[in-house]
This record gives sequence, structure tokens and C-alpha cells, in this order.
Amino acid sequence: MPRSRSSEPPRTAALALLLALSAAAALAKPVLLRETQFIAREVEAGVEVAFTMAPQGSGTAGDQPMQWRAYDADGRLIAEGAPGYGEVTVRYVPACGGVNIVRLTGNRNWYDLVPAEGSAALVAGYGIIASEFAPMHTCGDERAFHFYVPRGTERVRVRVLADSPREGVTVRLLDPDGTVVVEVADQFDRAARVEARAAPGQDGRVWSLRLAPAVGMGFDDVVLWLEEPLPPLVAYDPDTVLRLLRAIPGALPAGE
Repeated sequence: MPRSRSSEPPRTAALALLLALSAAAALAKPVLLRETQFIAREVEAGVEVAFTMAPQGSGTAGDQPMQWRAYDADGRLIAEGAPGYGEVTVRYVPACGGVNIVRLTGNRNWYDLVPAEGSAALVAGYGIIASEFAPMHTCGDERAFHFYVPRGTERVRVRVLADSPREGVTVRLLDPDGTVVVEVADQFDRAARVEARAAPGQDGRVWSLRLAPAVGMGFDDVVLWLEEPLPPLVAYDPDTVLRLLRAIPGALPAGE
């Protein structure tokens, strides 16, 4: 019997948990600071987590400190680093395995994640929280961000904000086959919804979004988040999205 498609799929355990994690990590405060990111990583008990925040530039005249905090799957603070200038290394040993959330605060800096000095750990396989509580804040990043669209979803909705003066962005939503379903270029000086229809057979799969310059406007700071029922998690690697969601008990319905 064909599966019915509901316009309002039920909230999954993954969505509820990721929303709770991002809210806890944000300390219940709005997070629209430039270059504050919430990184989701799957960790092993007793195995060191180590990577470095390498600043690539700043939007202010003076140096700005960077720092980090790590939270477990229950939203408890388990490790943190003191504010630092220049490169800041995230390094801690989790007591328990599972998914951790690391809050990276770069202030006015934009930064890359690179392997930590003295560590063989590679920076790979992480997701970025993109929820209303903790939106993703990018800086001229044109790489594809992958996200999961649950079964039964008919509308894929993303909120976008690029409120710096004379800046804007082109937003493209791509279906699992890589086809651009919708493209919107705007100034986005207020948070606006970019929406696409999920055709039958395109739900229960990984989609992606891409940001690009808009004609006649600067392309720099862009804040965005995924709307329900999308789990608020994106990753540069499509397999990482599913791997992280599968690491959360009940994240994906049976068969997904």
C-alpha cells in the first residue's frame, strides 16, 4: 500500500533533541553573533577531541578573542577553553561516547577548522547546528551544505538573513539528485523564508543548499536556519548528516 504523505510530519526524536541541545548550548539566549557556530561531533569515551580554530580575518580594526565550550548530549557543560587570540585549540577527552556539541565563539573573526598541533585527529565528519535557537553564521562560504528531509515532508523551508548594509545572497535549494529546485537572490535584510516543494520520492533523503553572491551586492555574512520538520543540522559531507542523526537514538524512523 502506498505510504500517505502528510503536510505536517510528526516531530522526530532527532529534531526534539537537536533543538534541546542547541537551546542548551546557546544558554537560552539568541545567538546571532558573527561567527558563533555550534559543531556536532560523534565522540568516543576516553578518545581525545582535538582541532584548532584558525582565524582567517576580522571585520573590526582590533583583534577579537575566540573561545569554546563543549556540551554532552544532555546539554551539560563538560569542557571549556579560556579566551585566546590568534589560533585557539579545542582539546578535551570526553568521559562518555555519543554526540557532543562544541560552541565555537569567534566574535568578529571568521575561521577555518584545522587539525590541532600534536594531534593526529583530523577535522572531518562534523555537522553544524542550524536552528532558530542557534542559527548557522557563514562568511562568504559557497560550499554545499547538506541536510536531511524526513519522510512525509512536502515543503522544505529555510530562513535566511543577510542584514549587513549593501550585502545580499543568492540561495539555491537542491534536491537529492542535485537539481536546483528553487533559487532566490535578495538583500535579505530581514529574515525571510526560502521554500521548495519536495516531490514524491524526494523526501526521506539528503538535500543540499548553496549560497552565492547576488548581482550588485556584497557577499559576506549570512545567517540561516532550517525550519521544522527538518532536523536542524547541516554538514559539508552528505554521509555525515545521516551518520550523526543515526547516532542519536530514535533520530530516524525505521527504514530511513
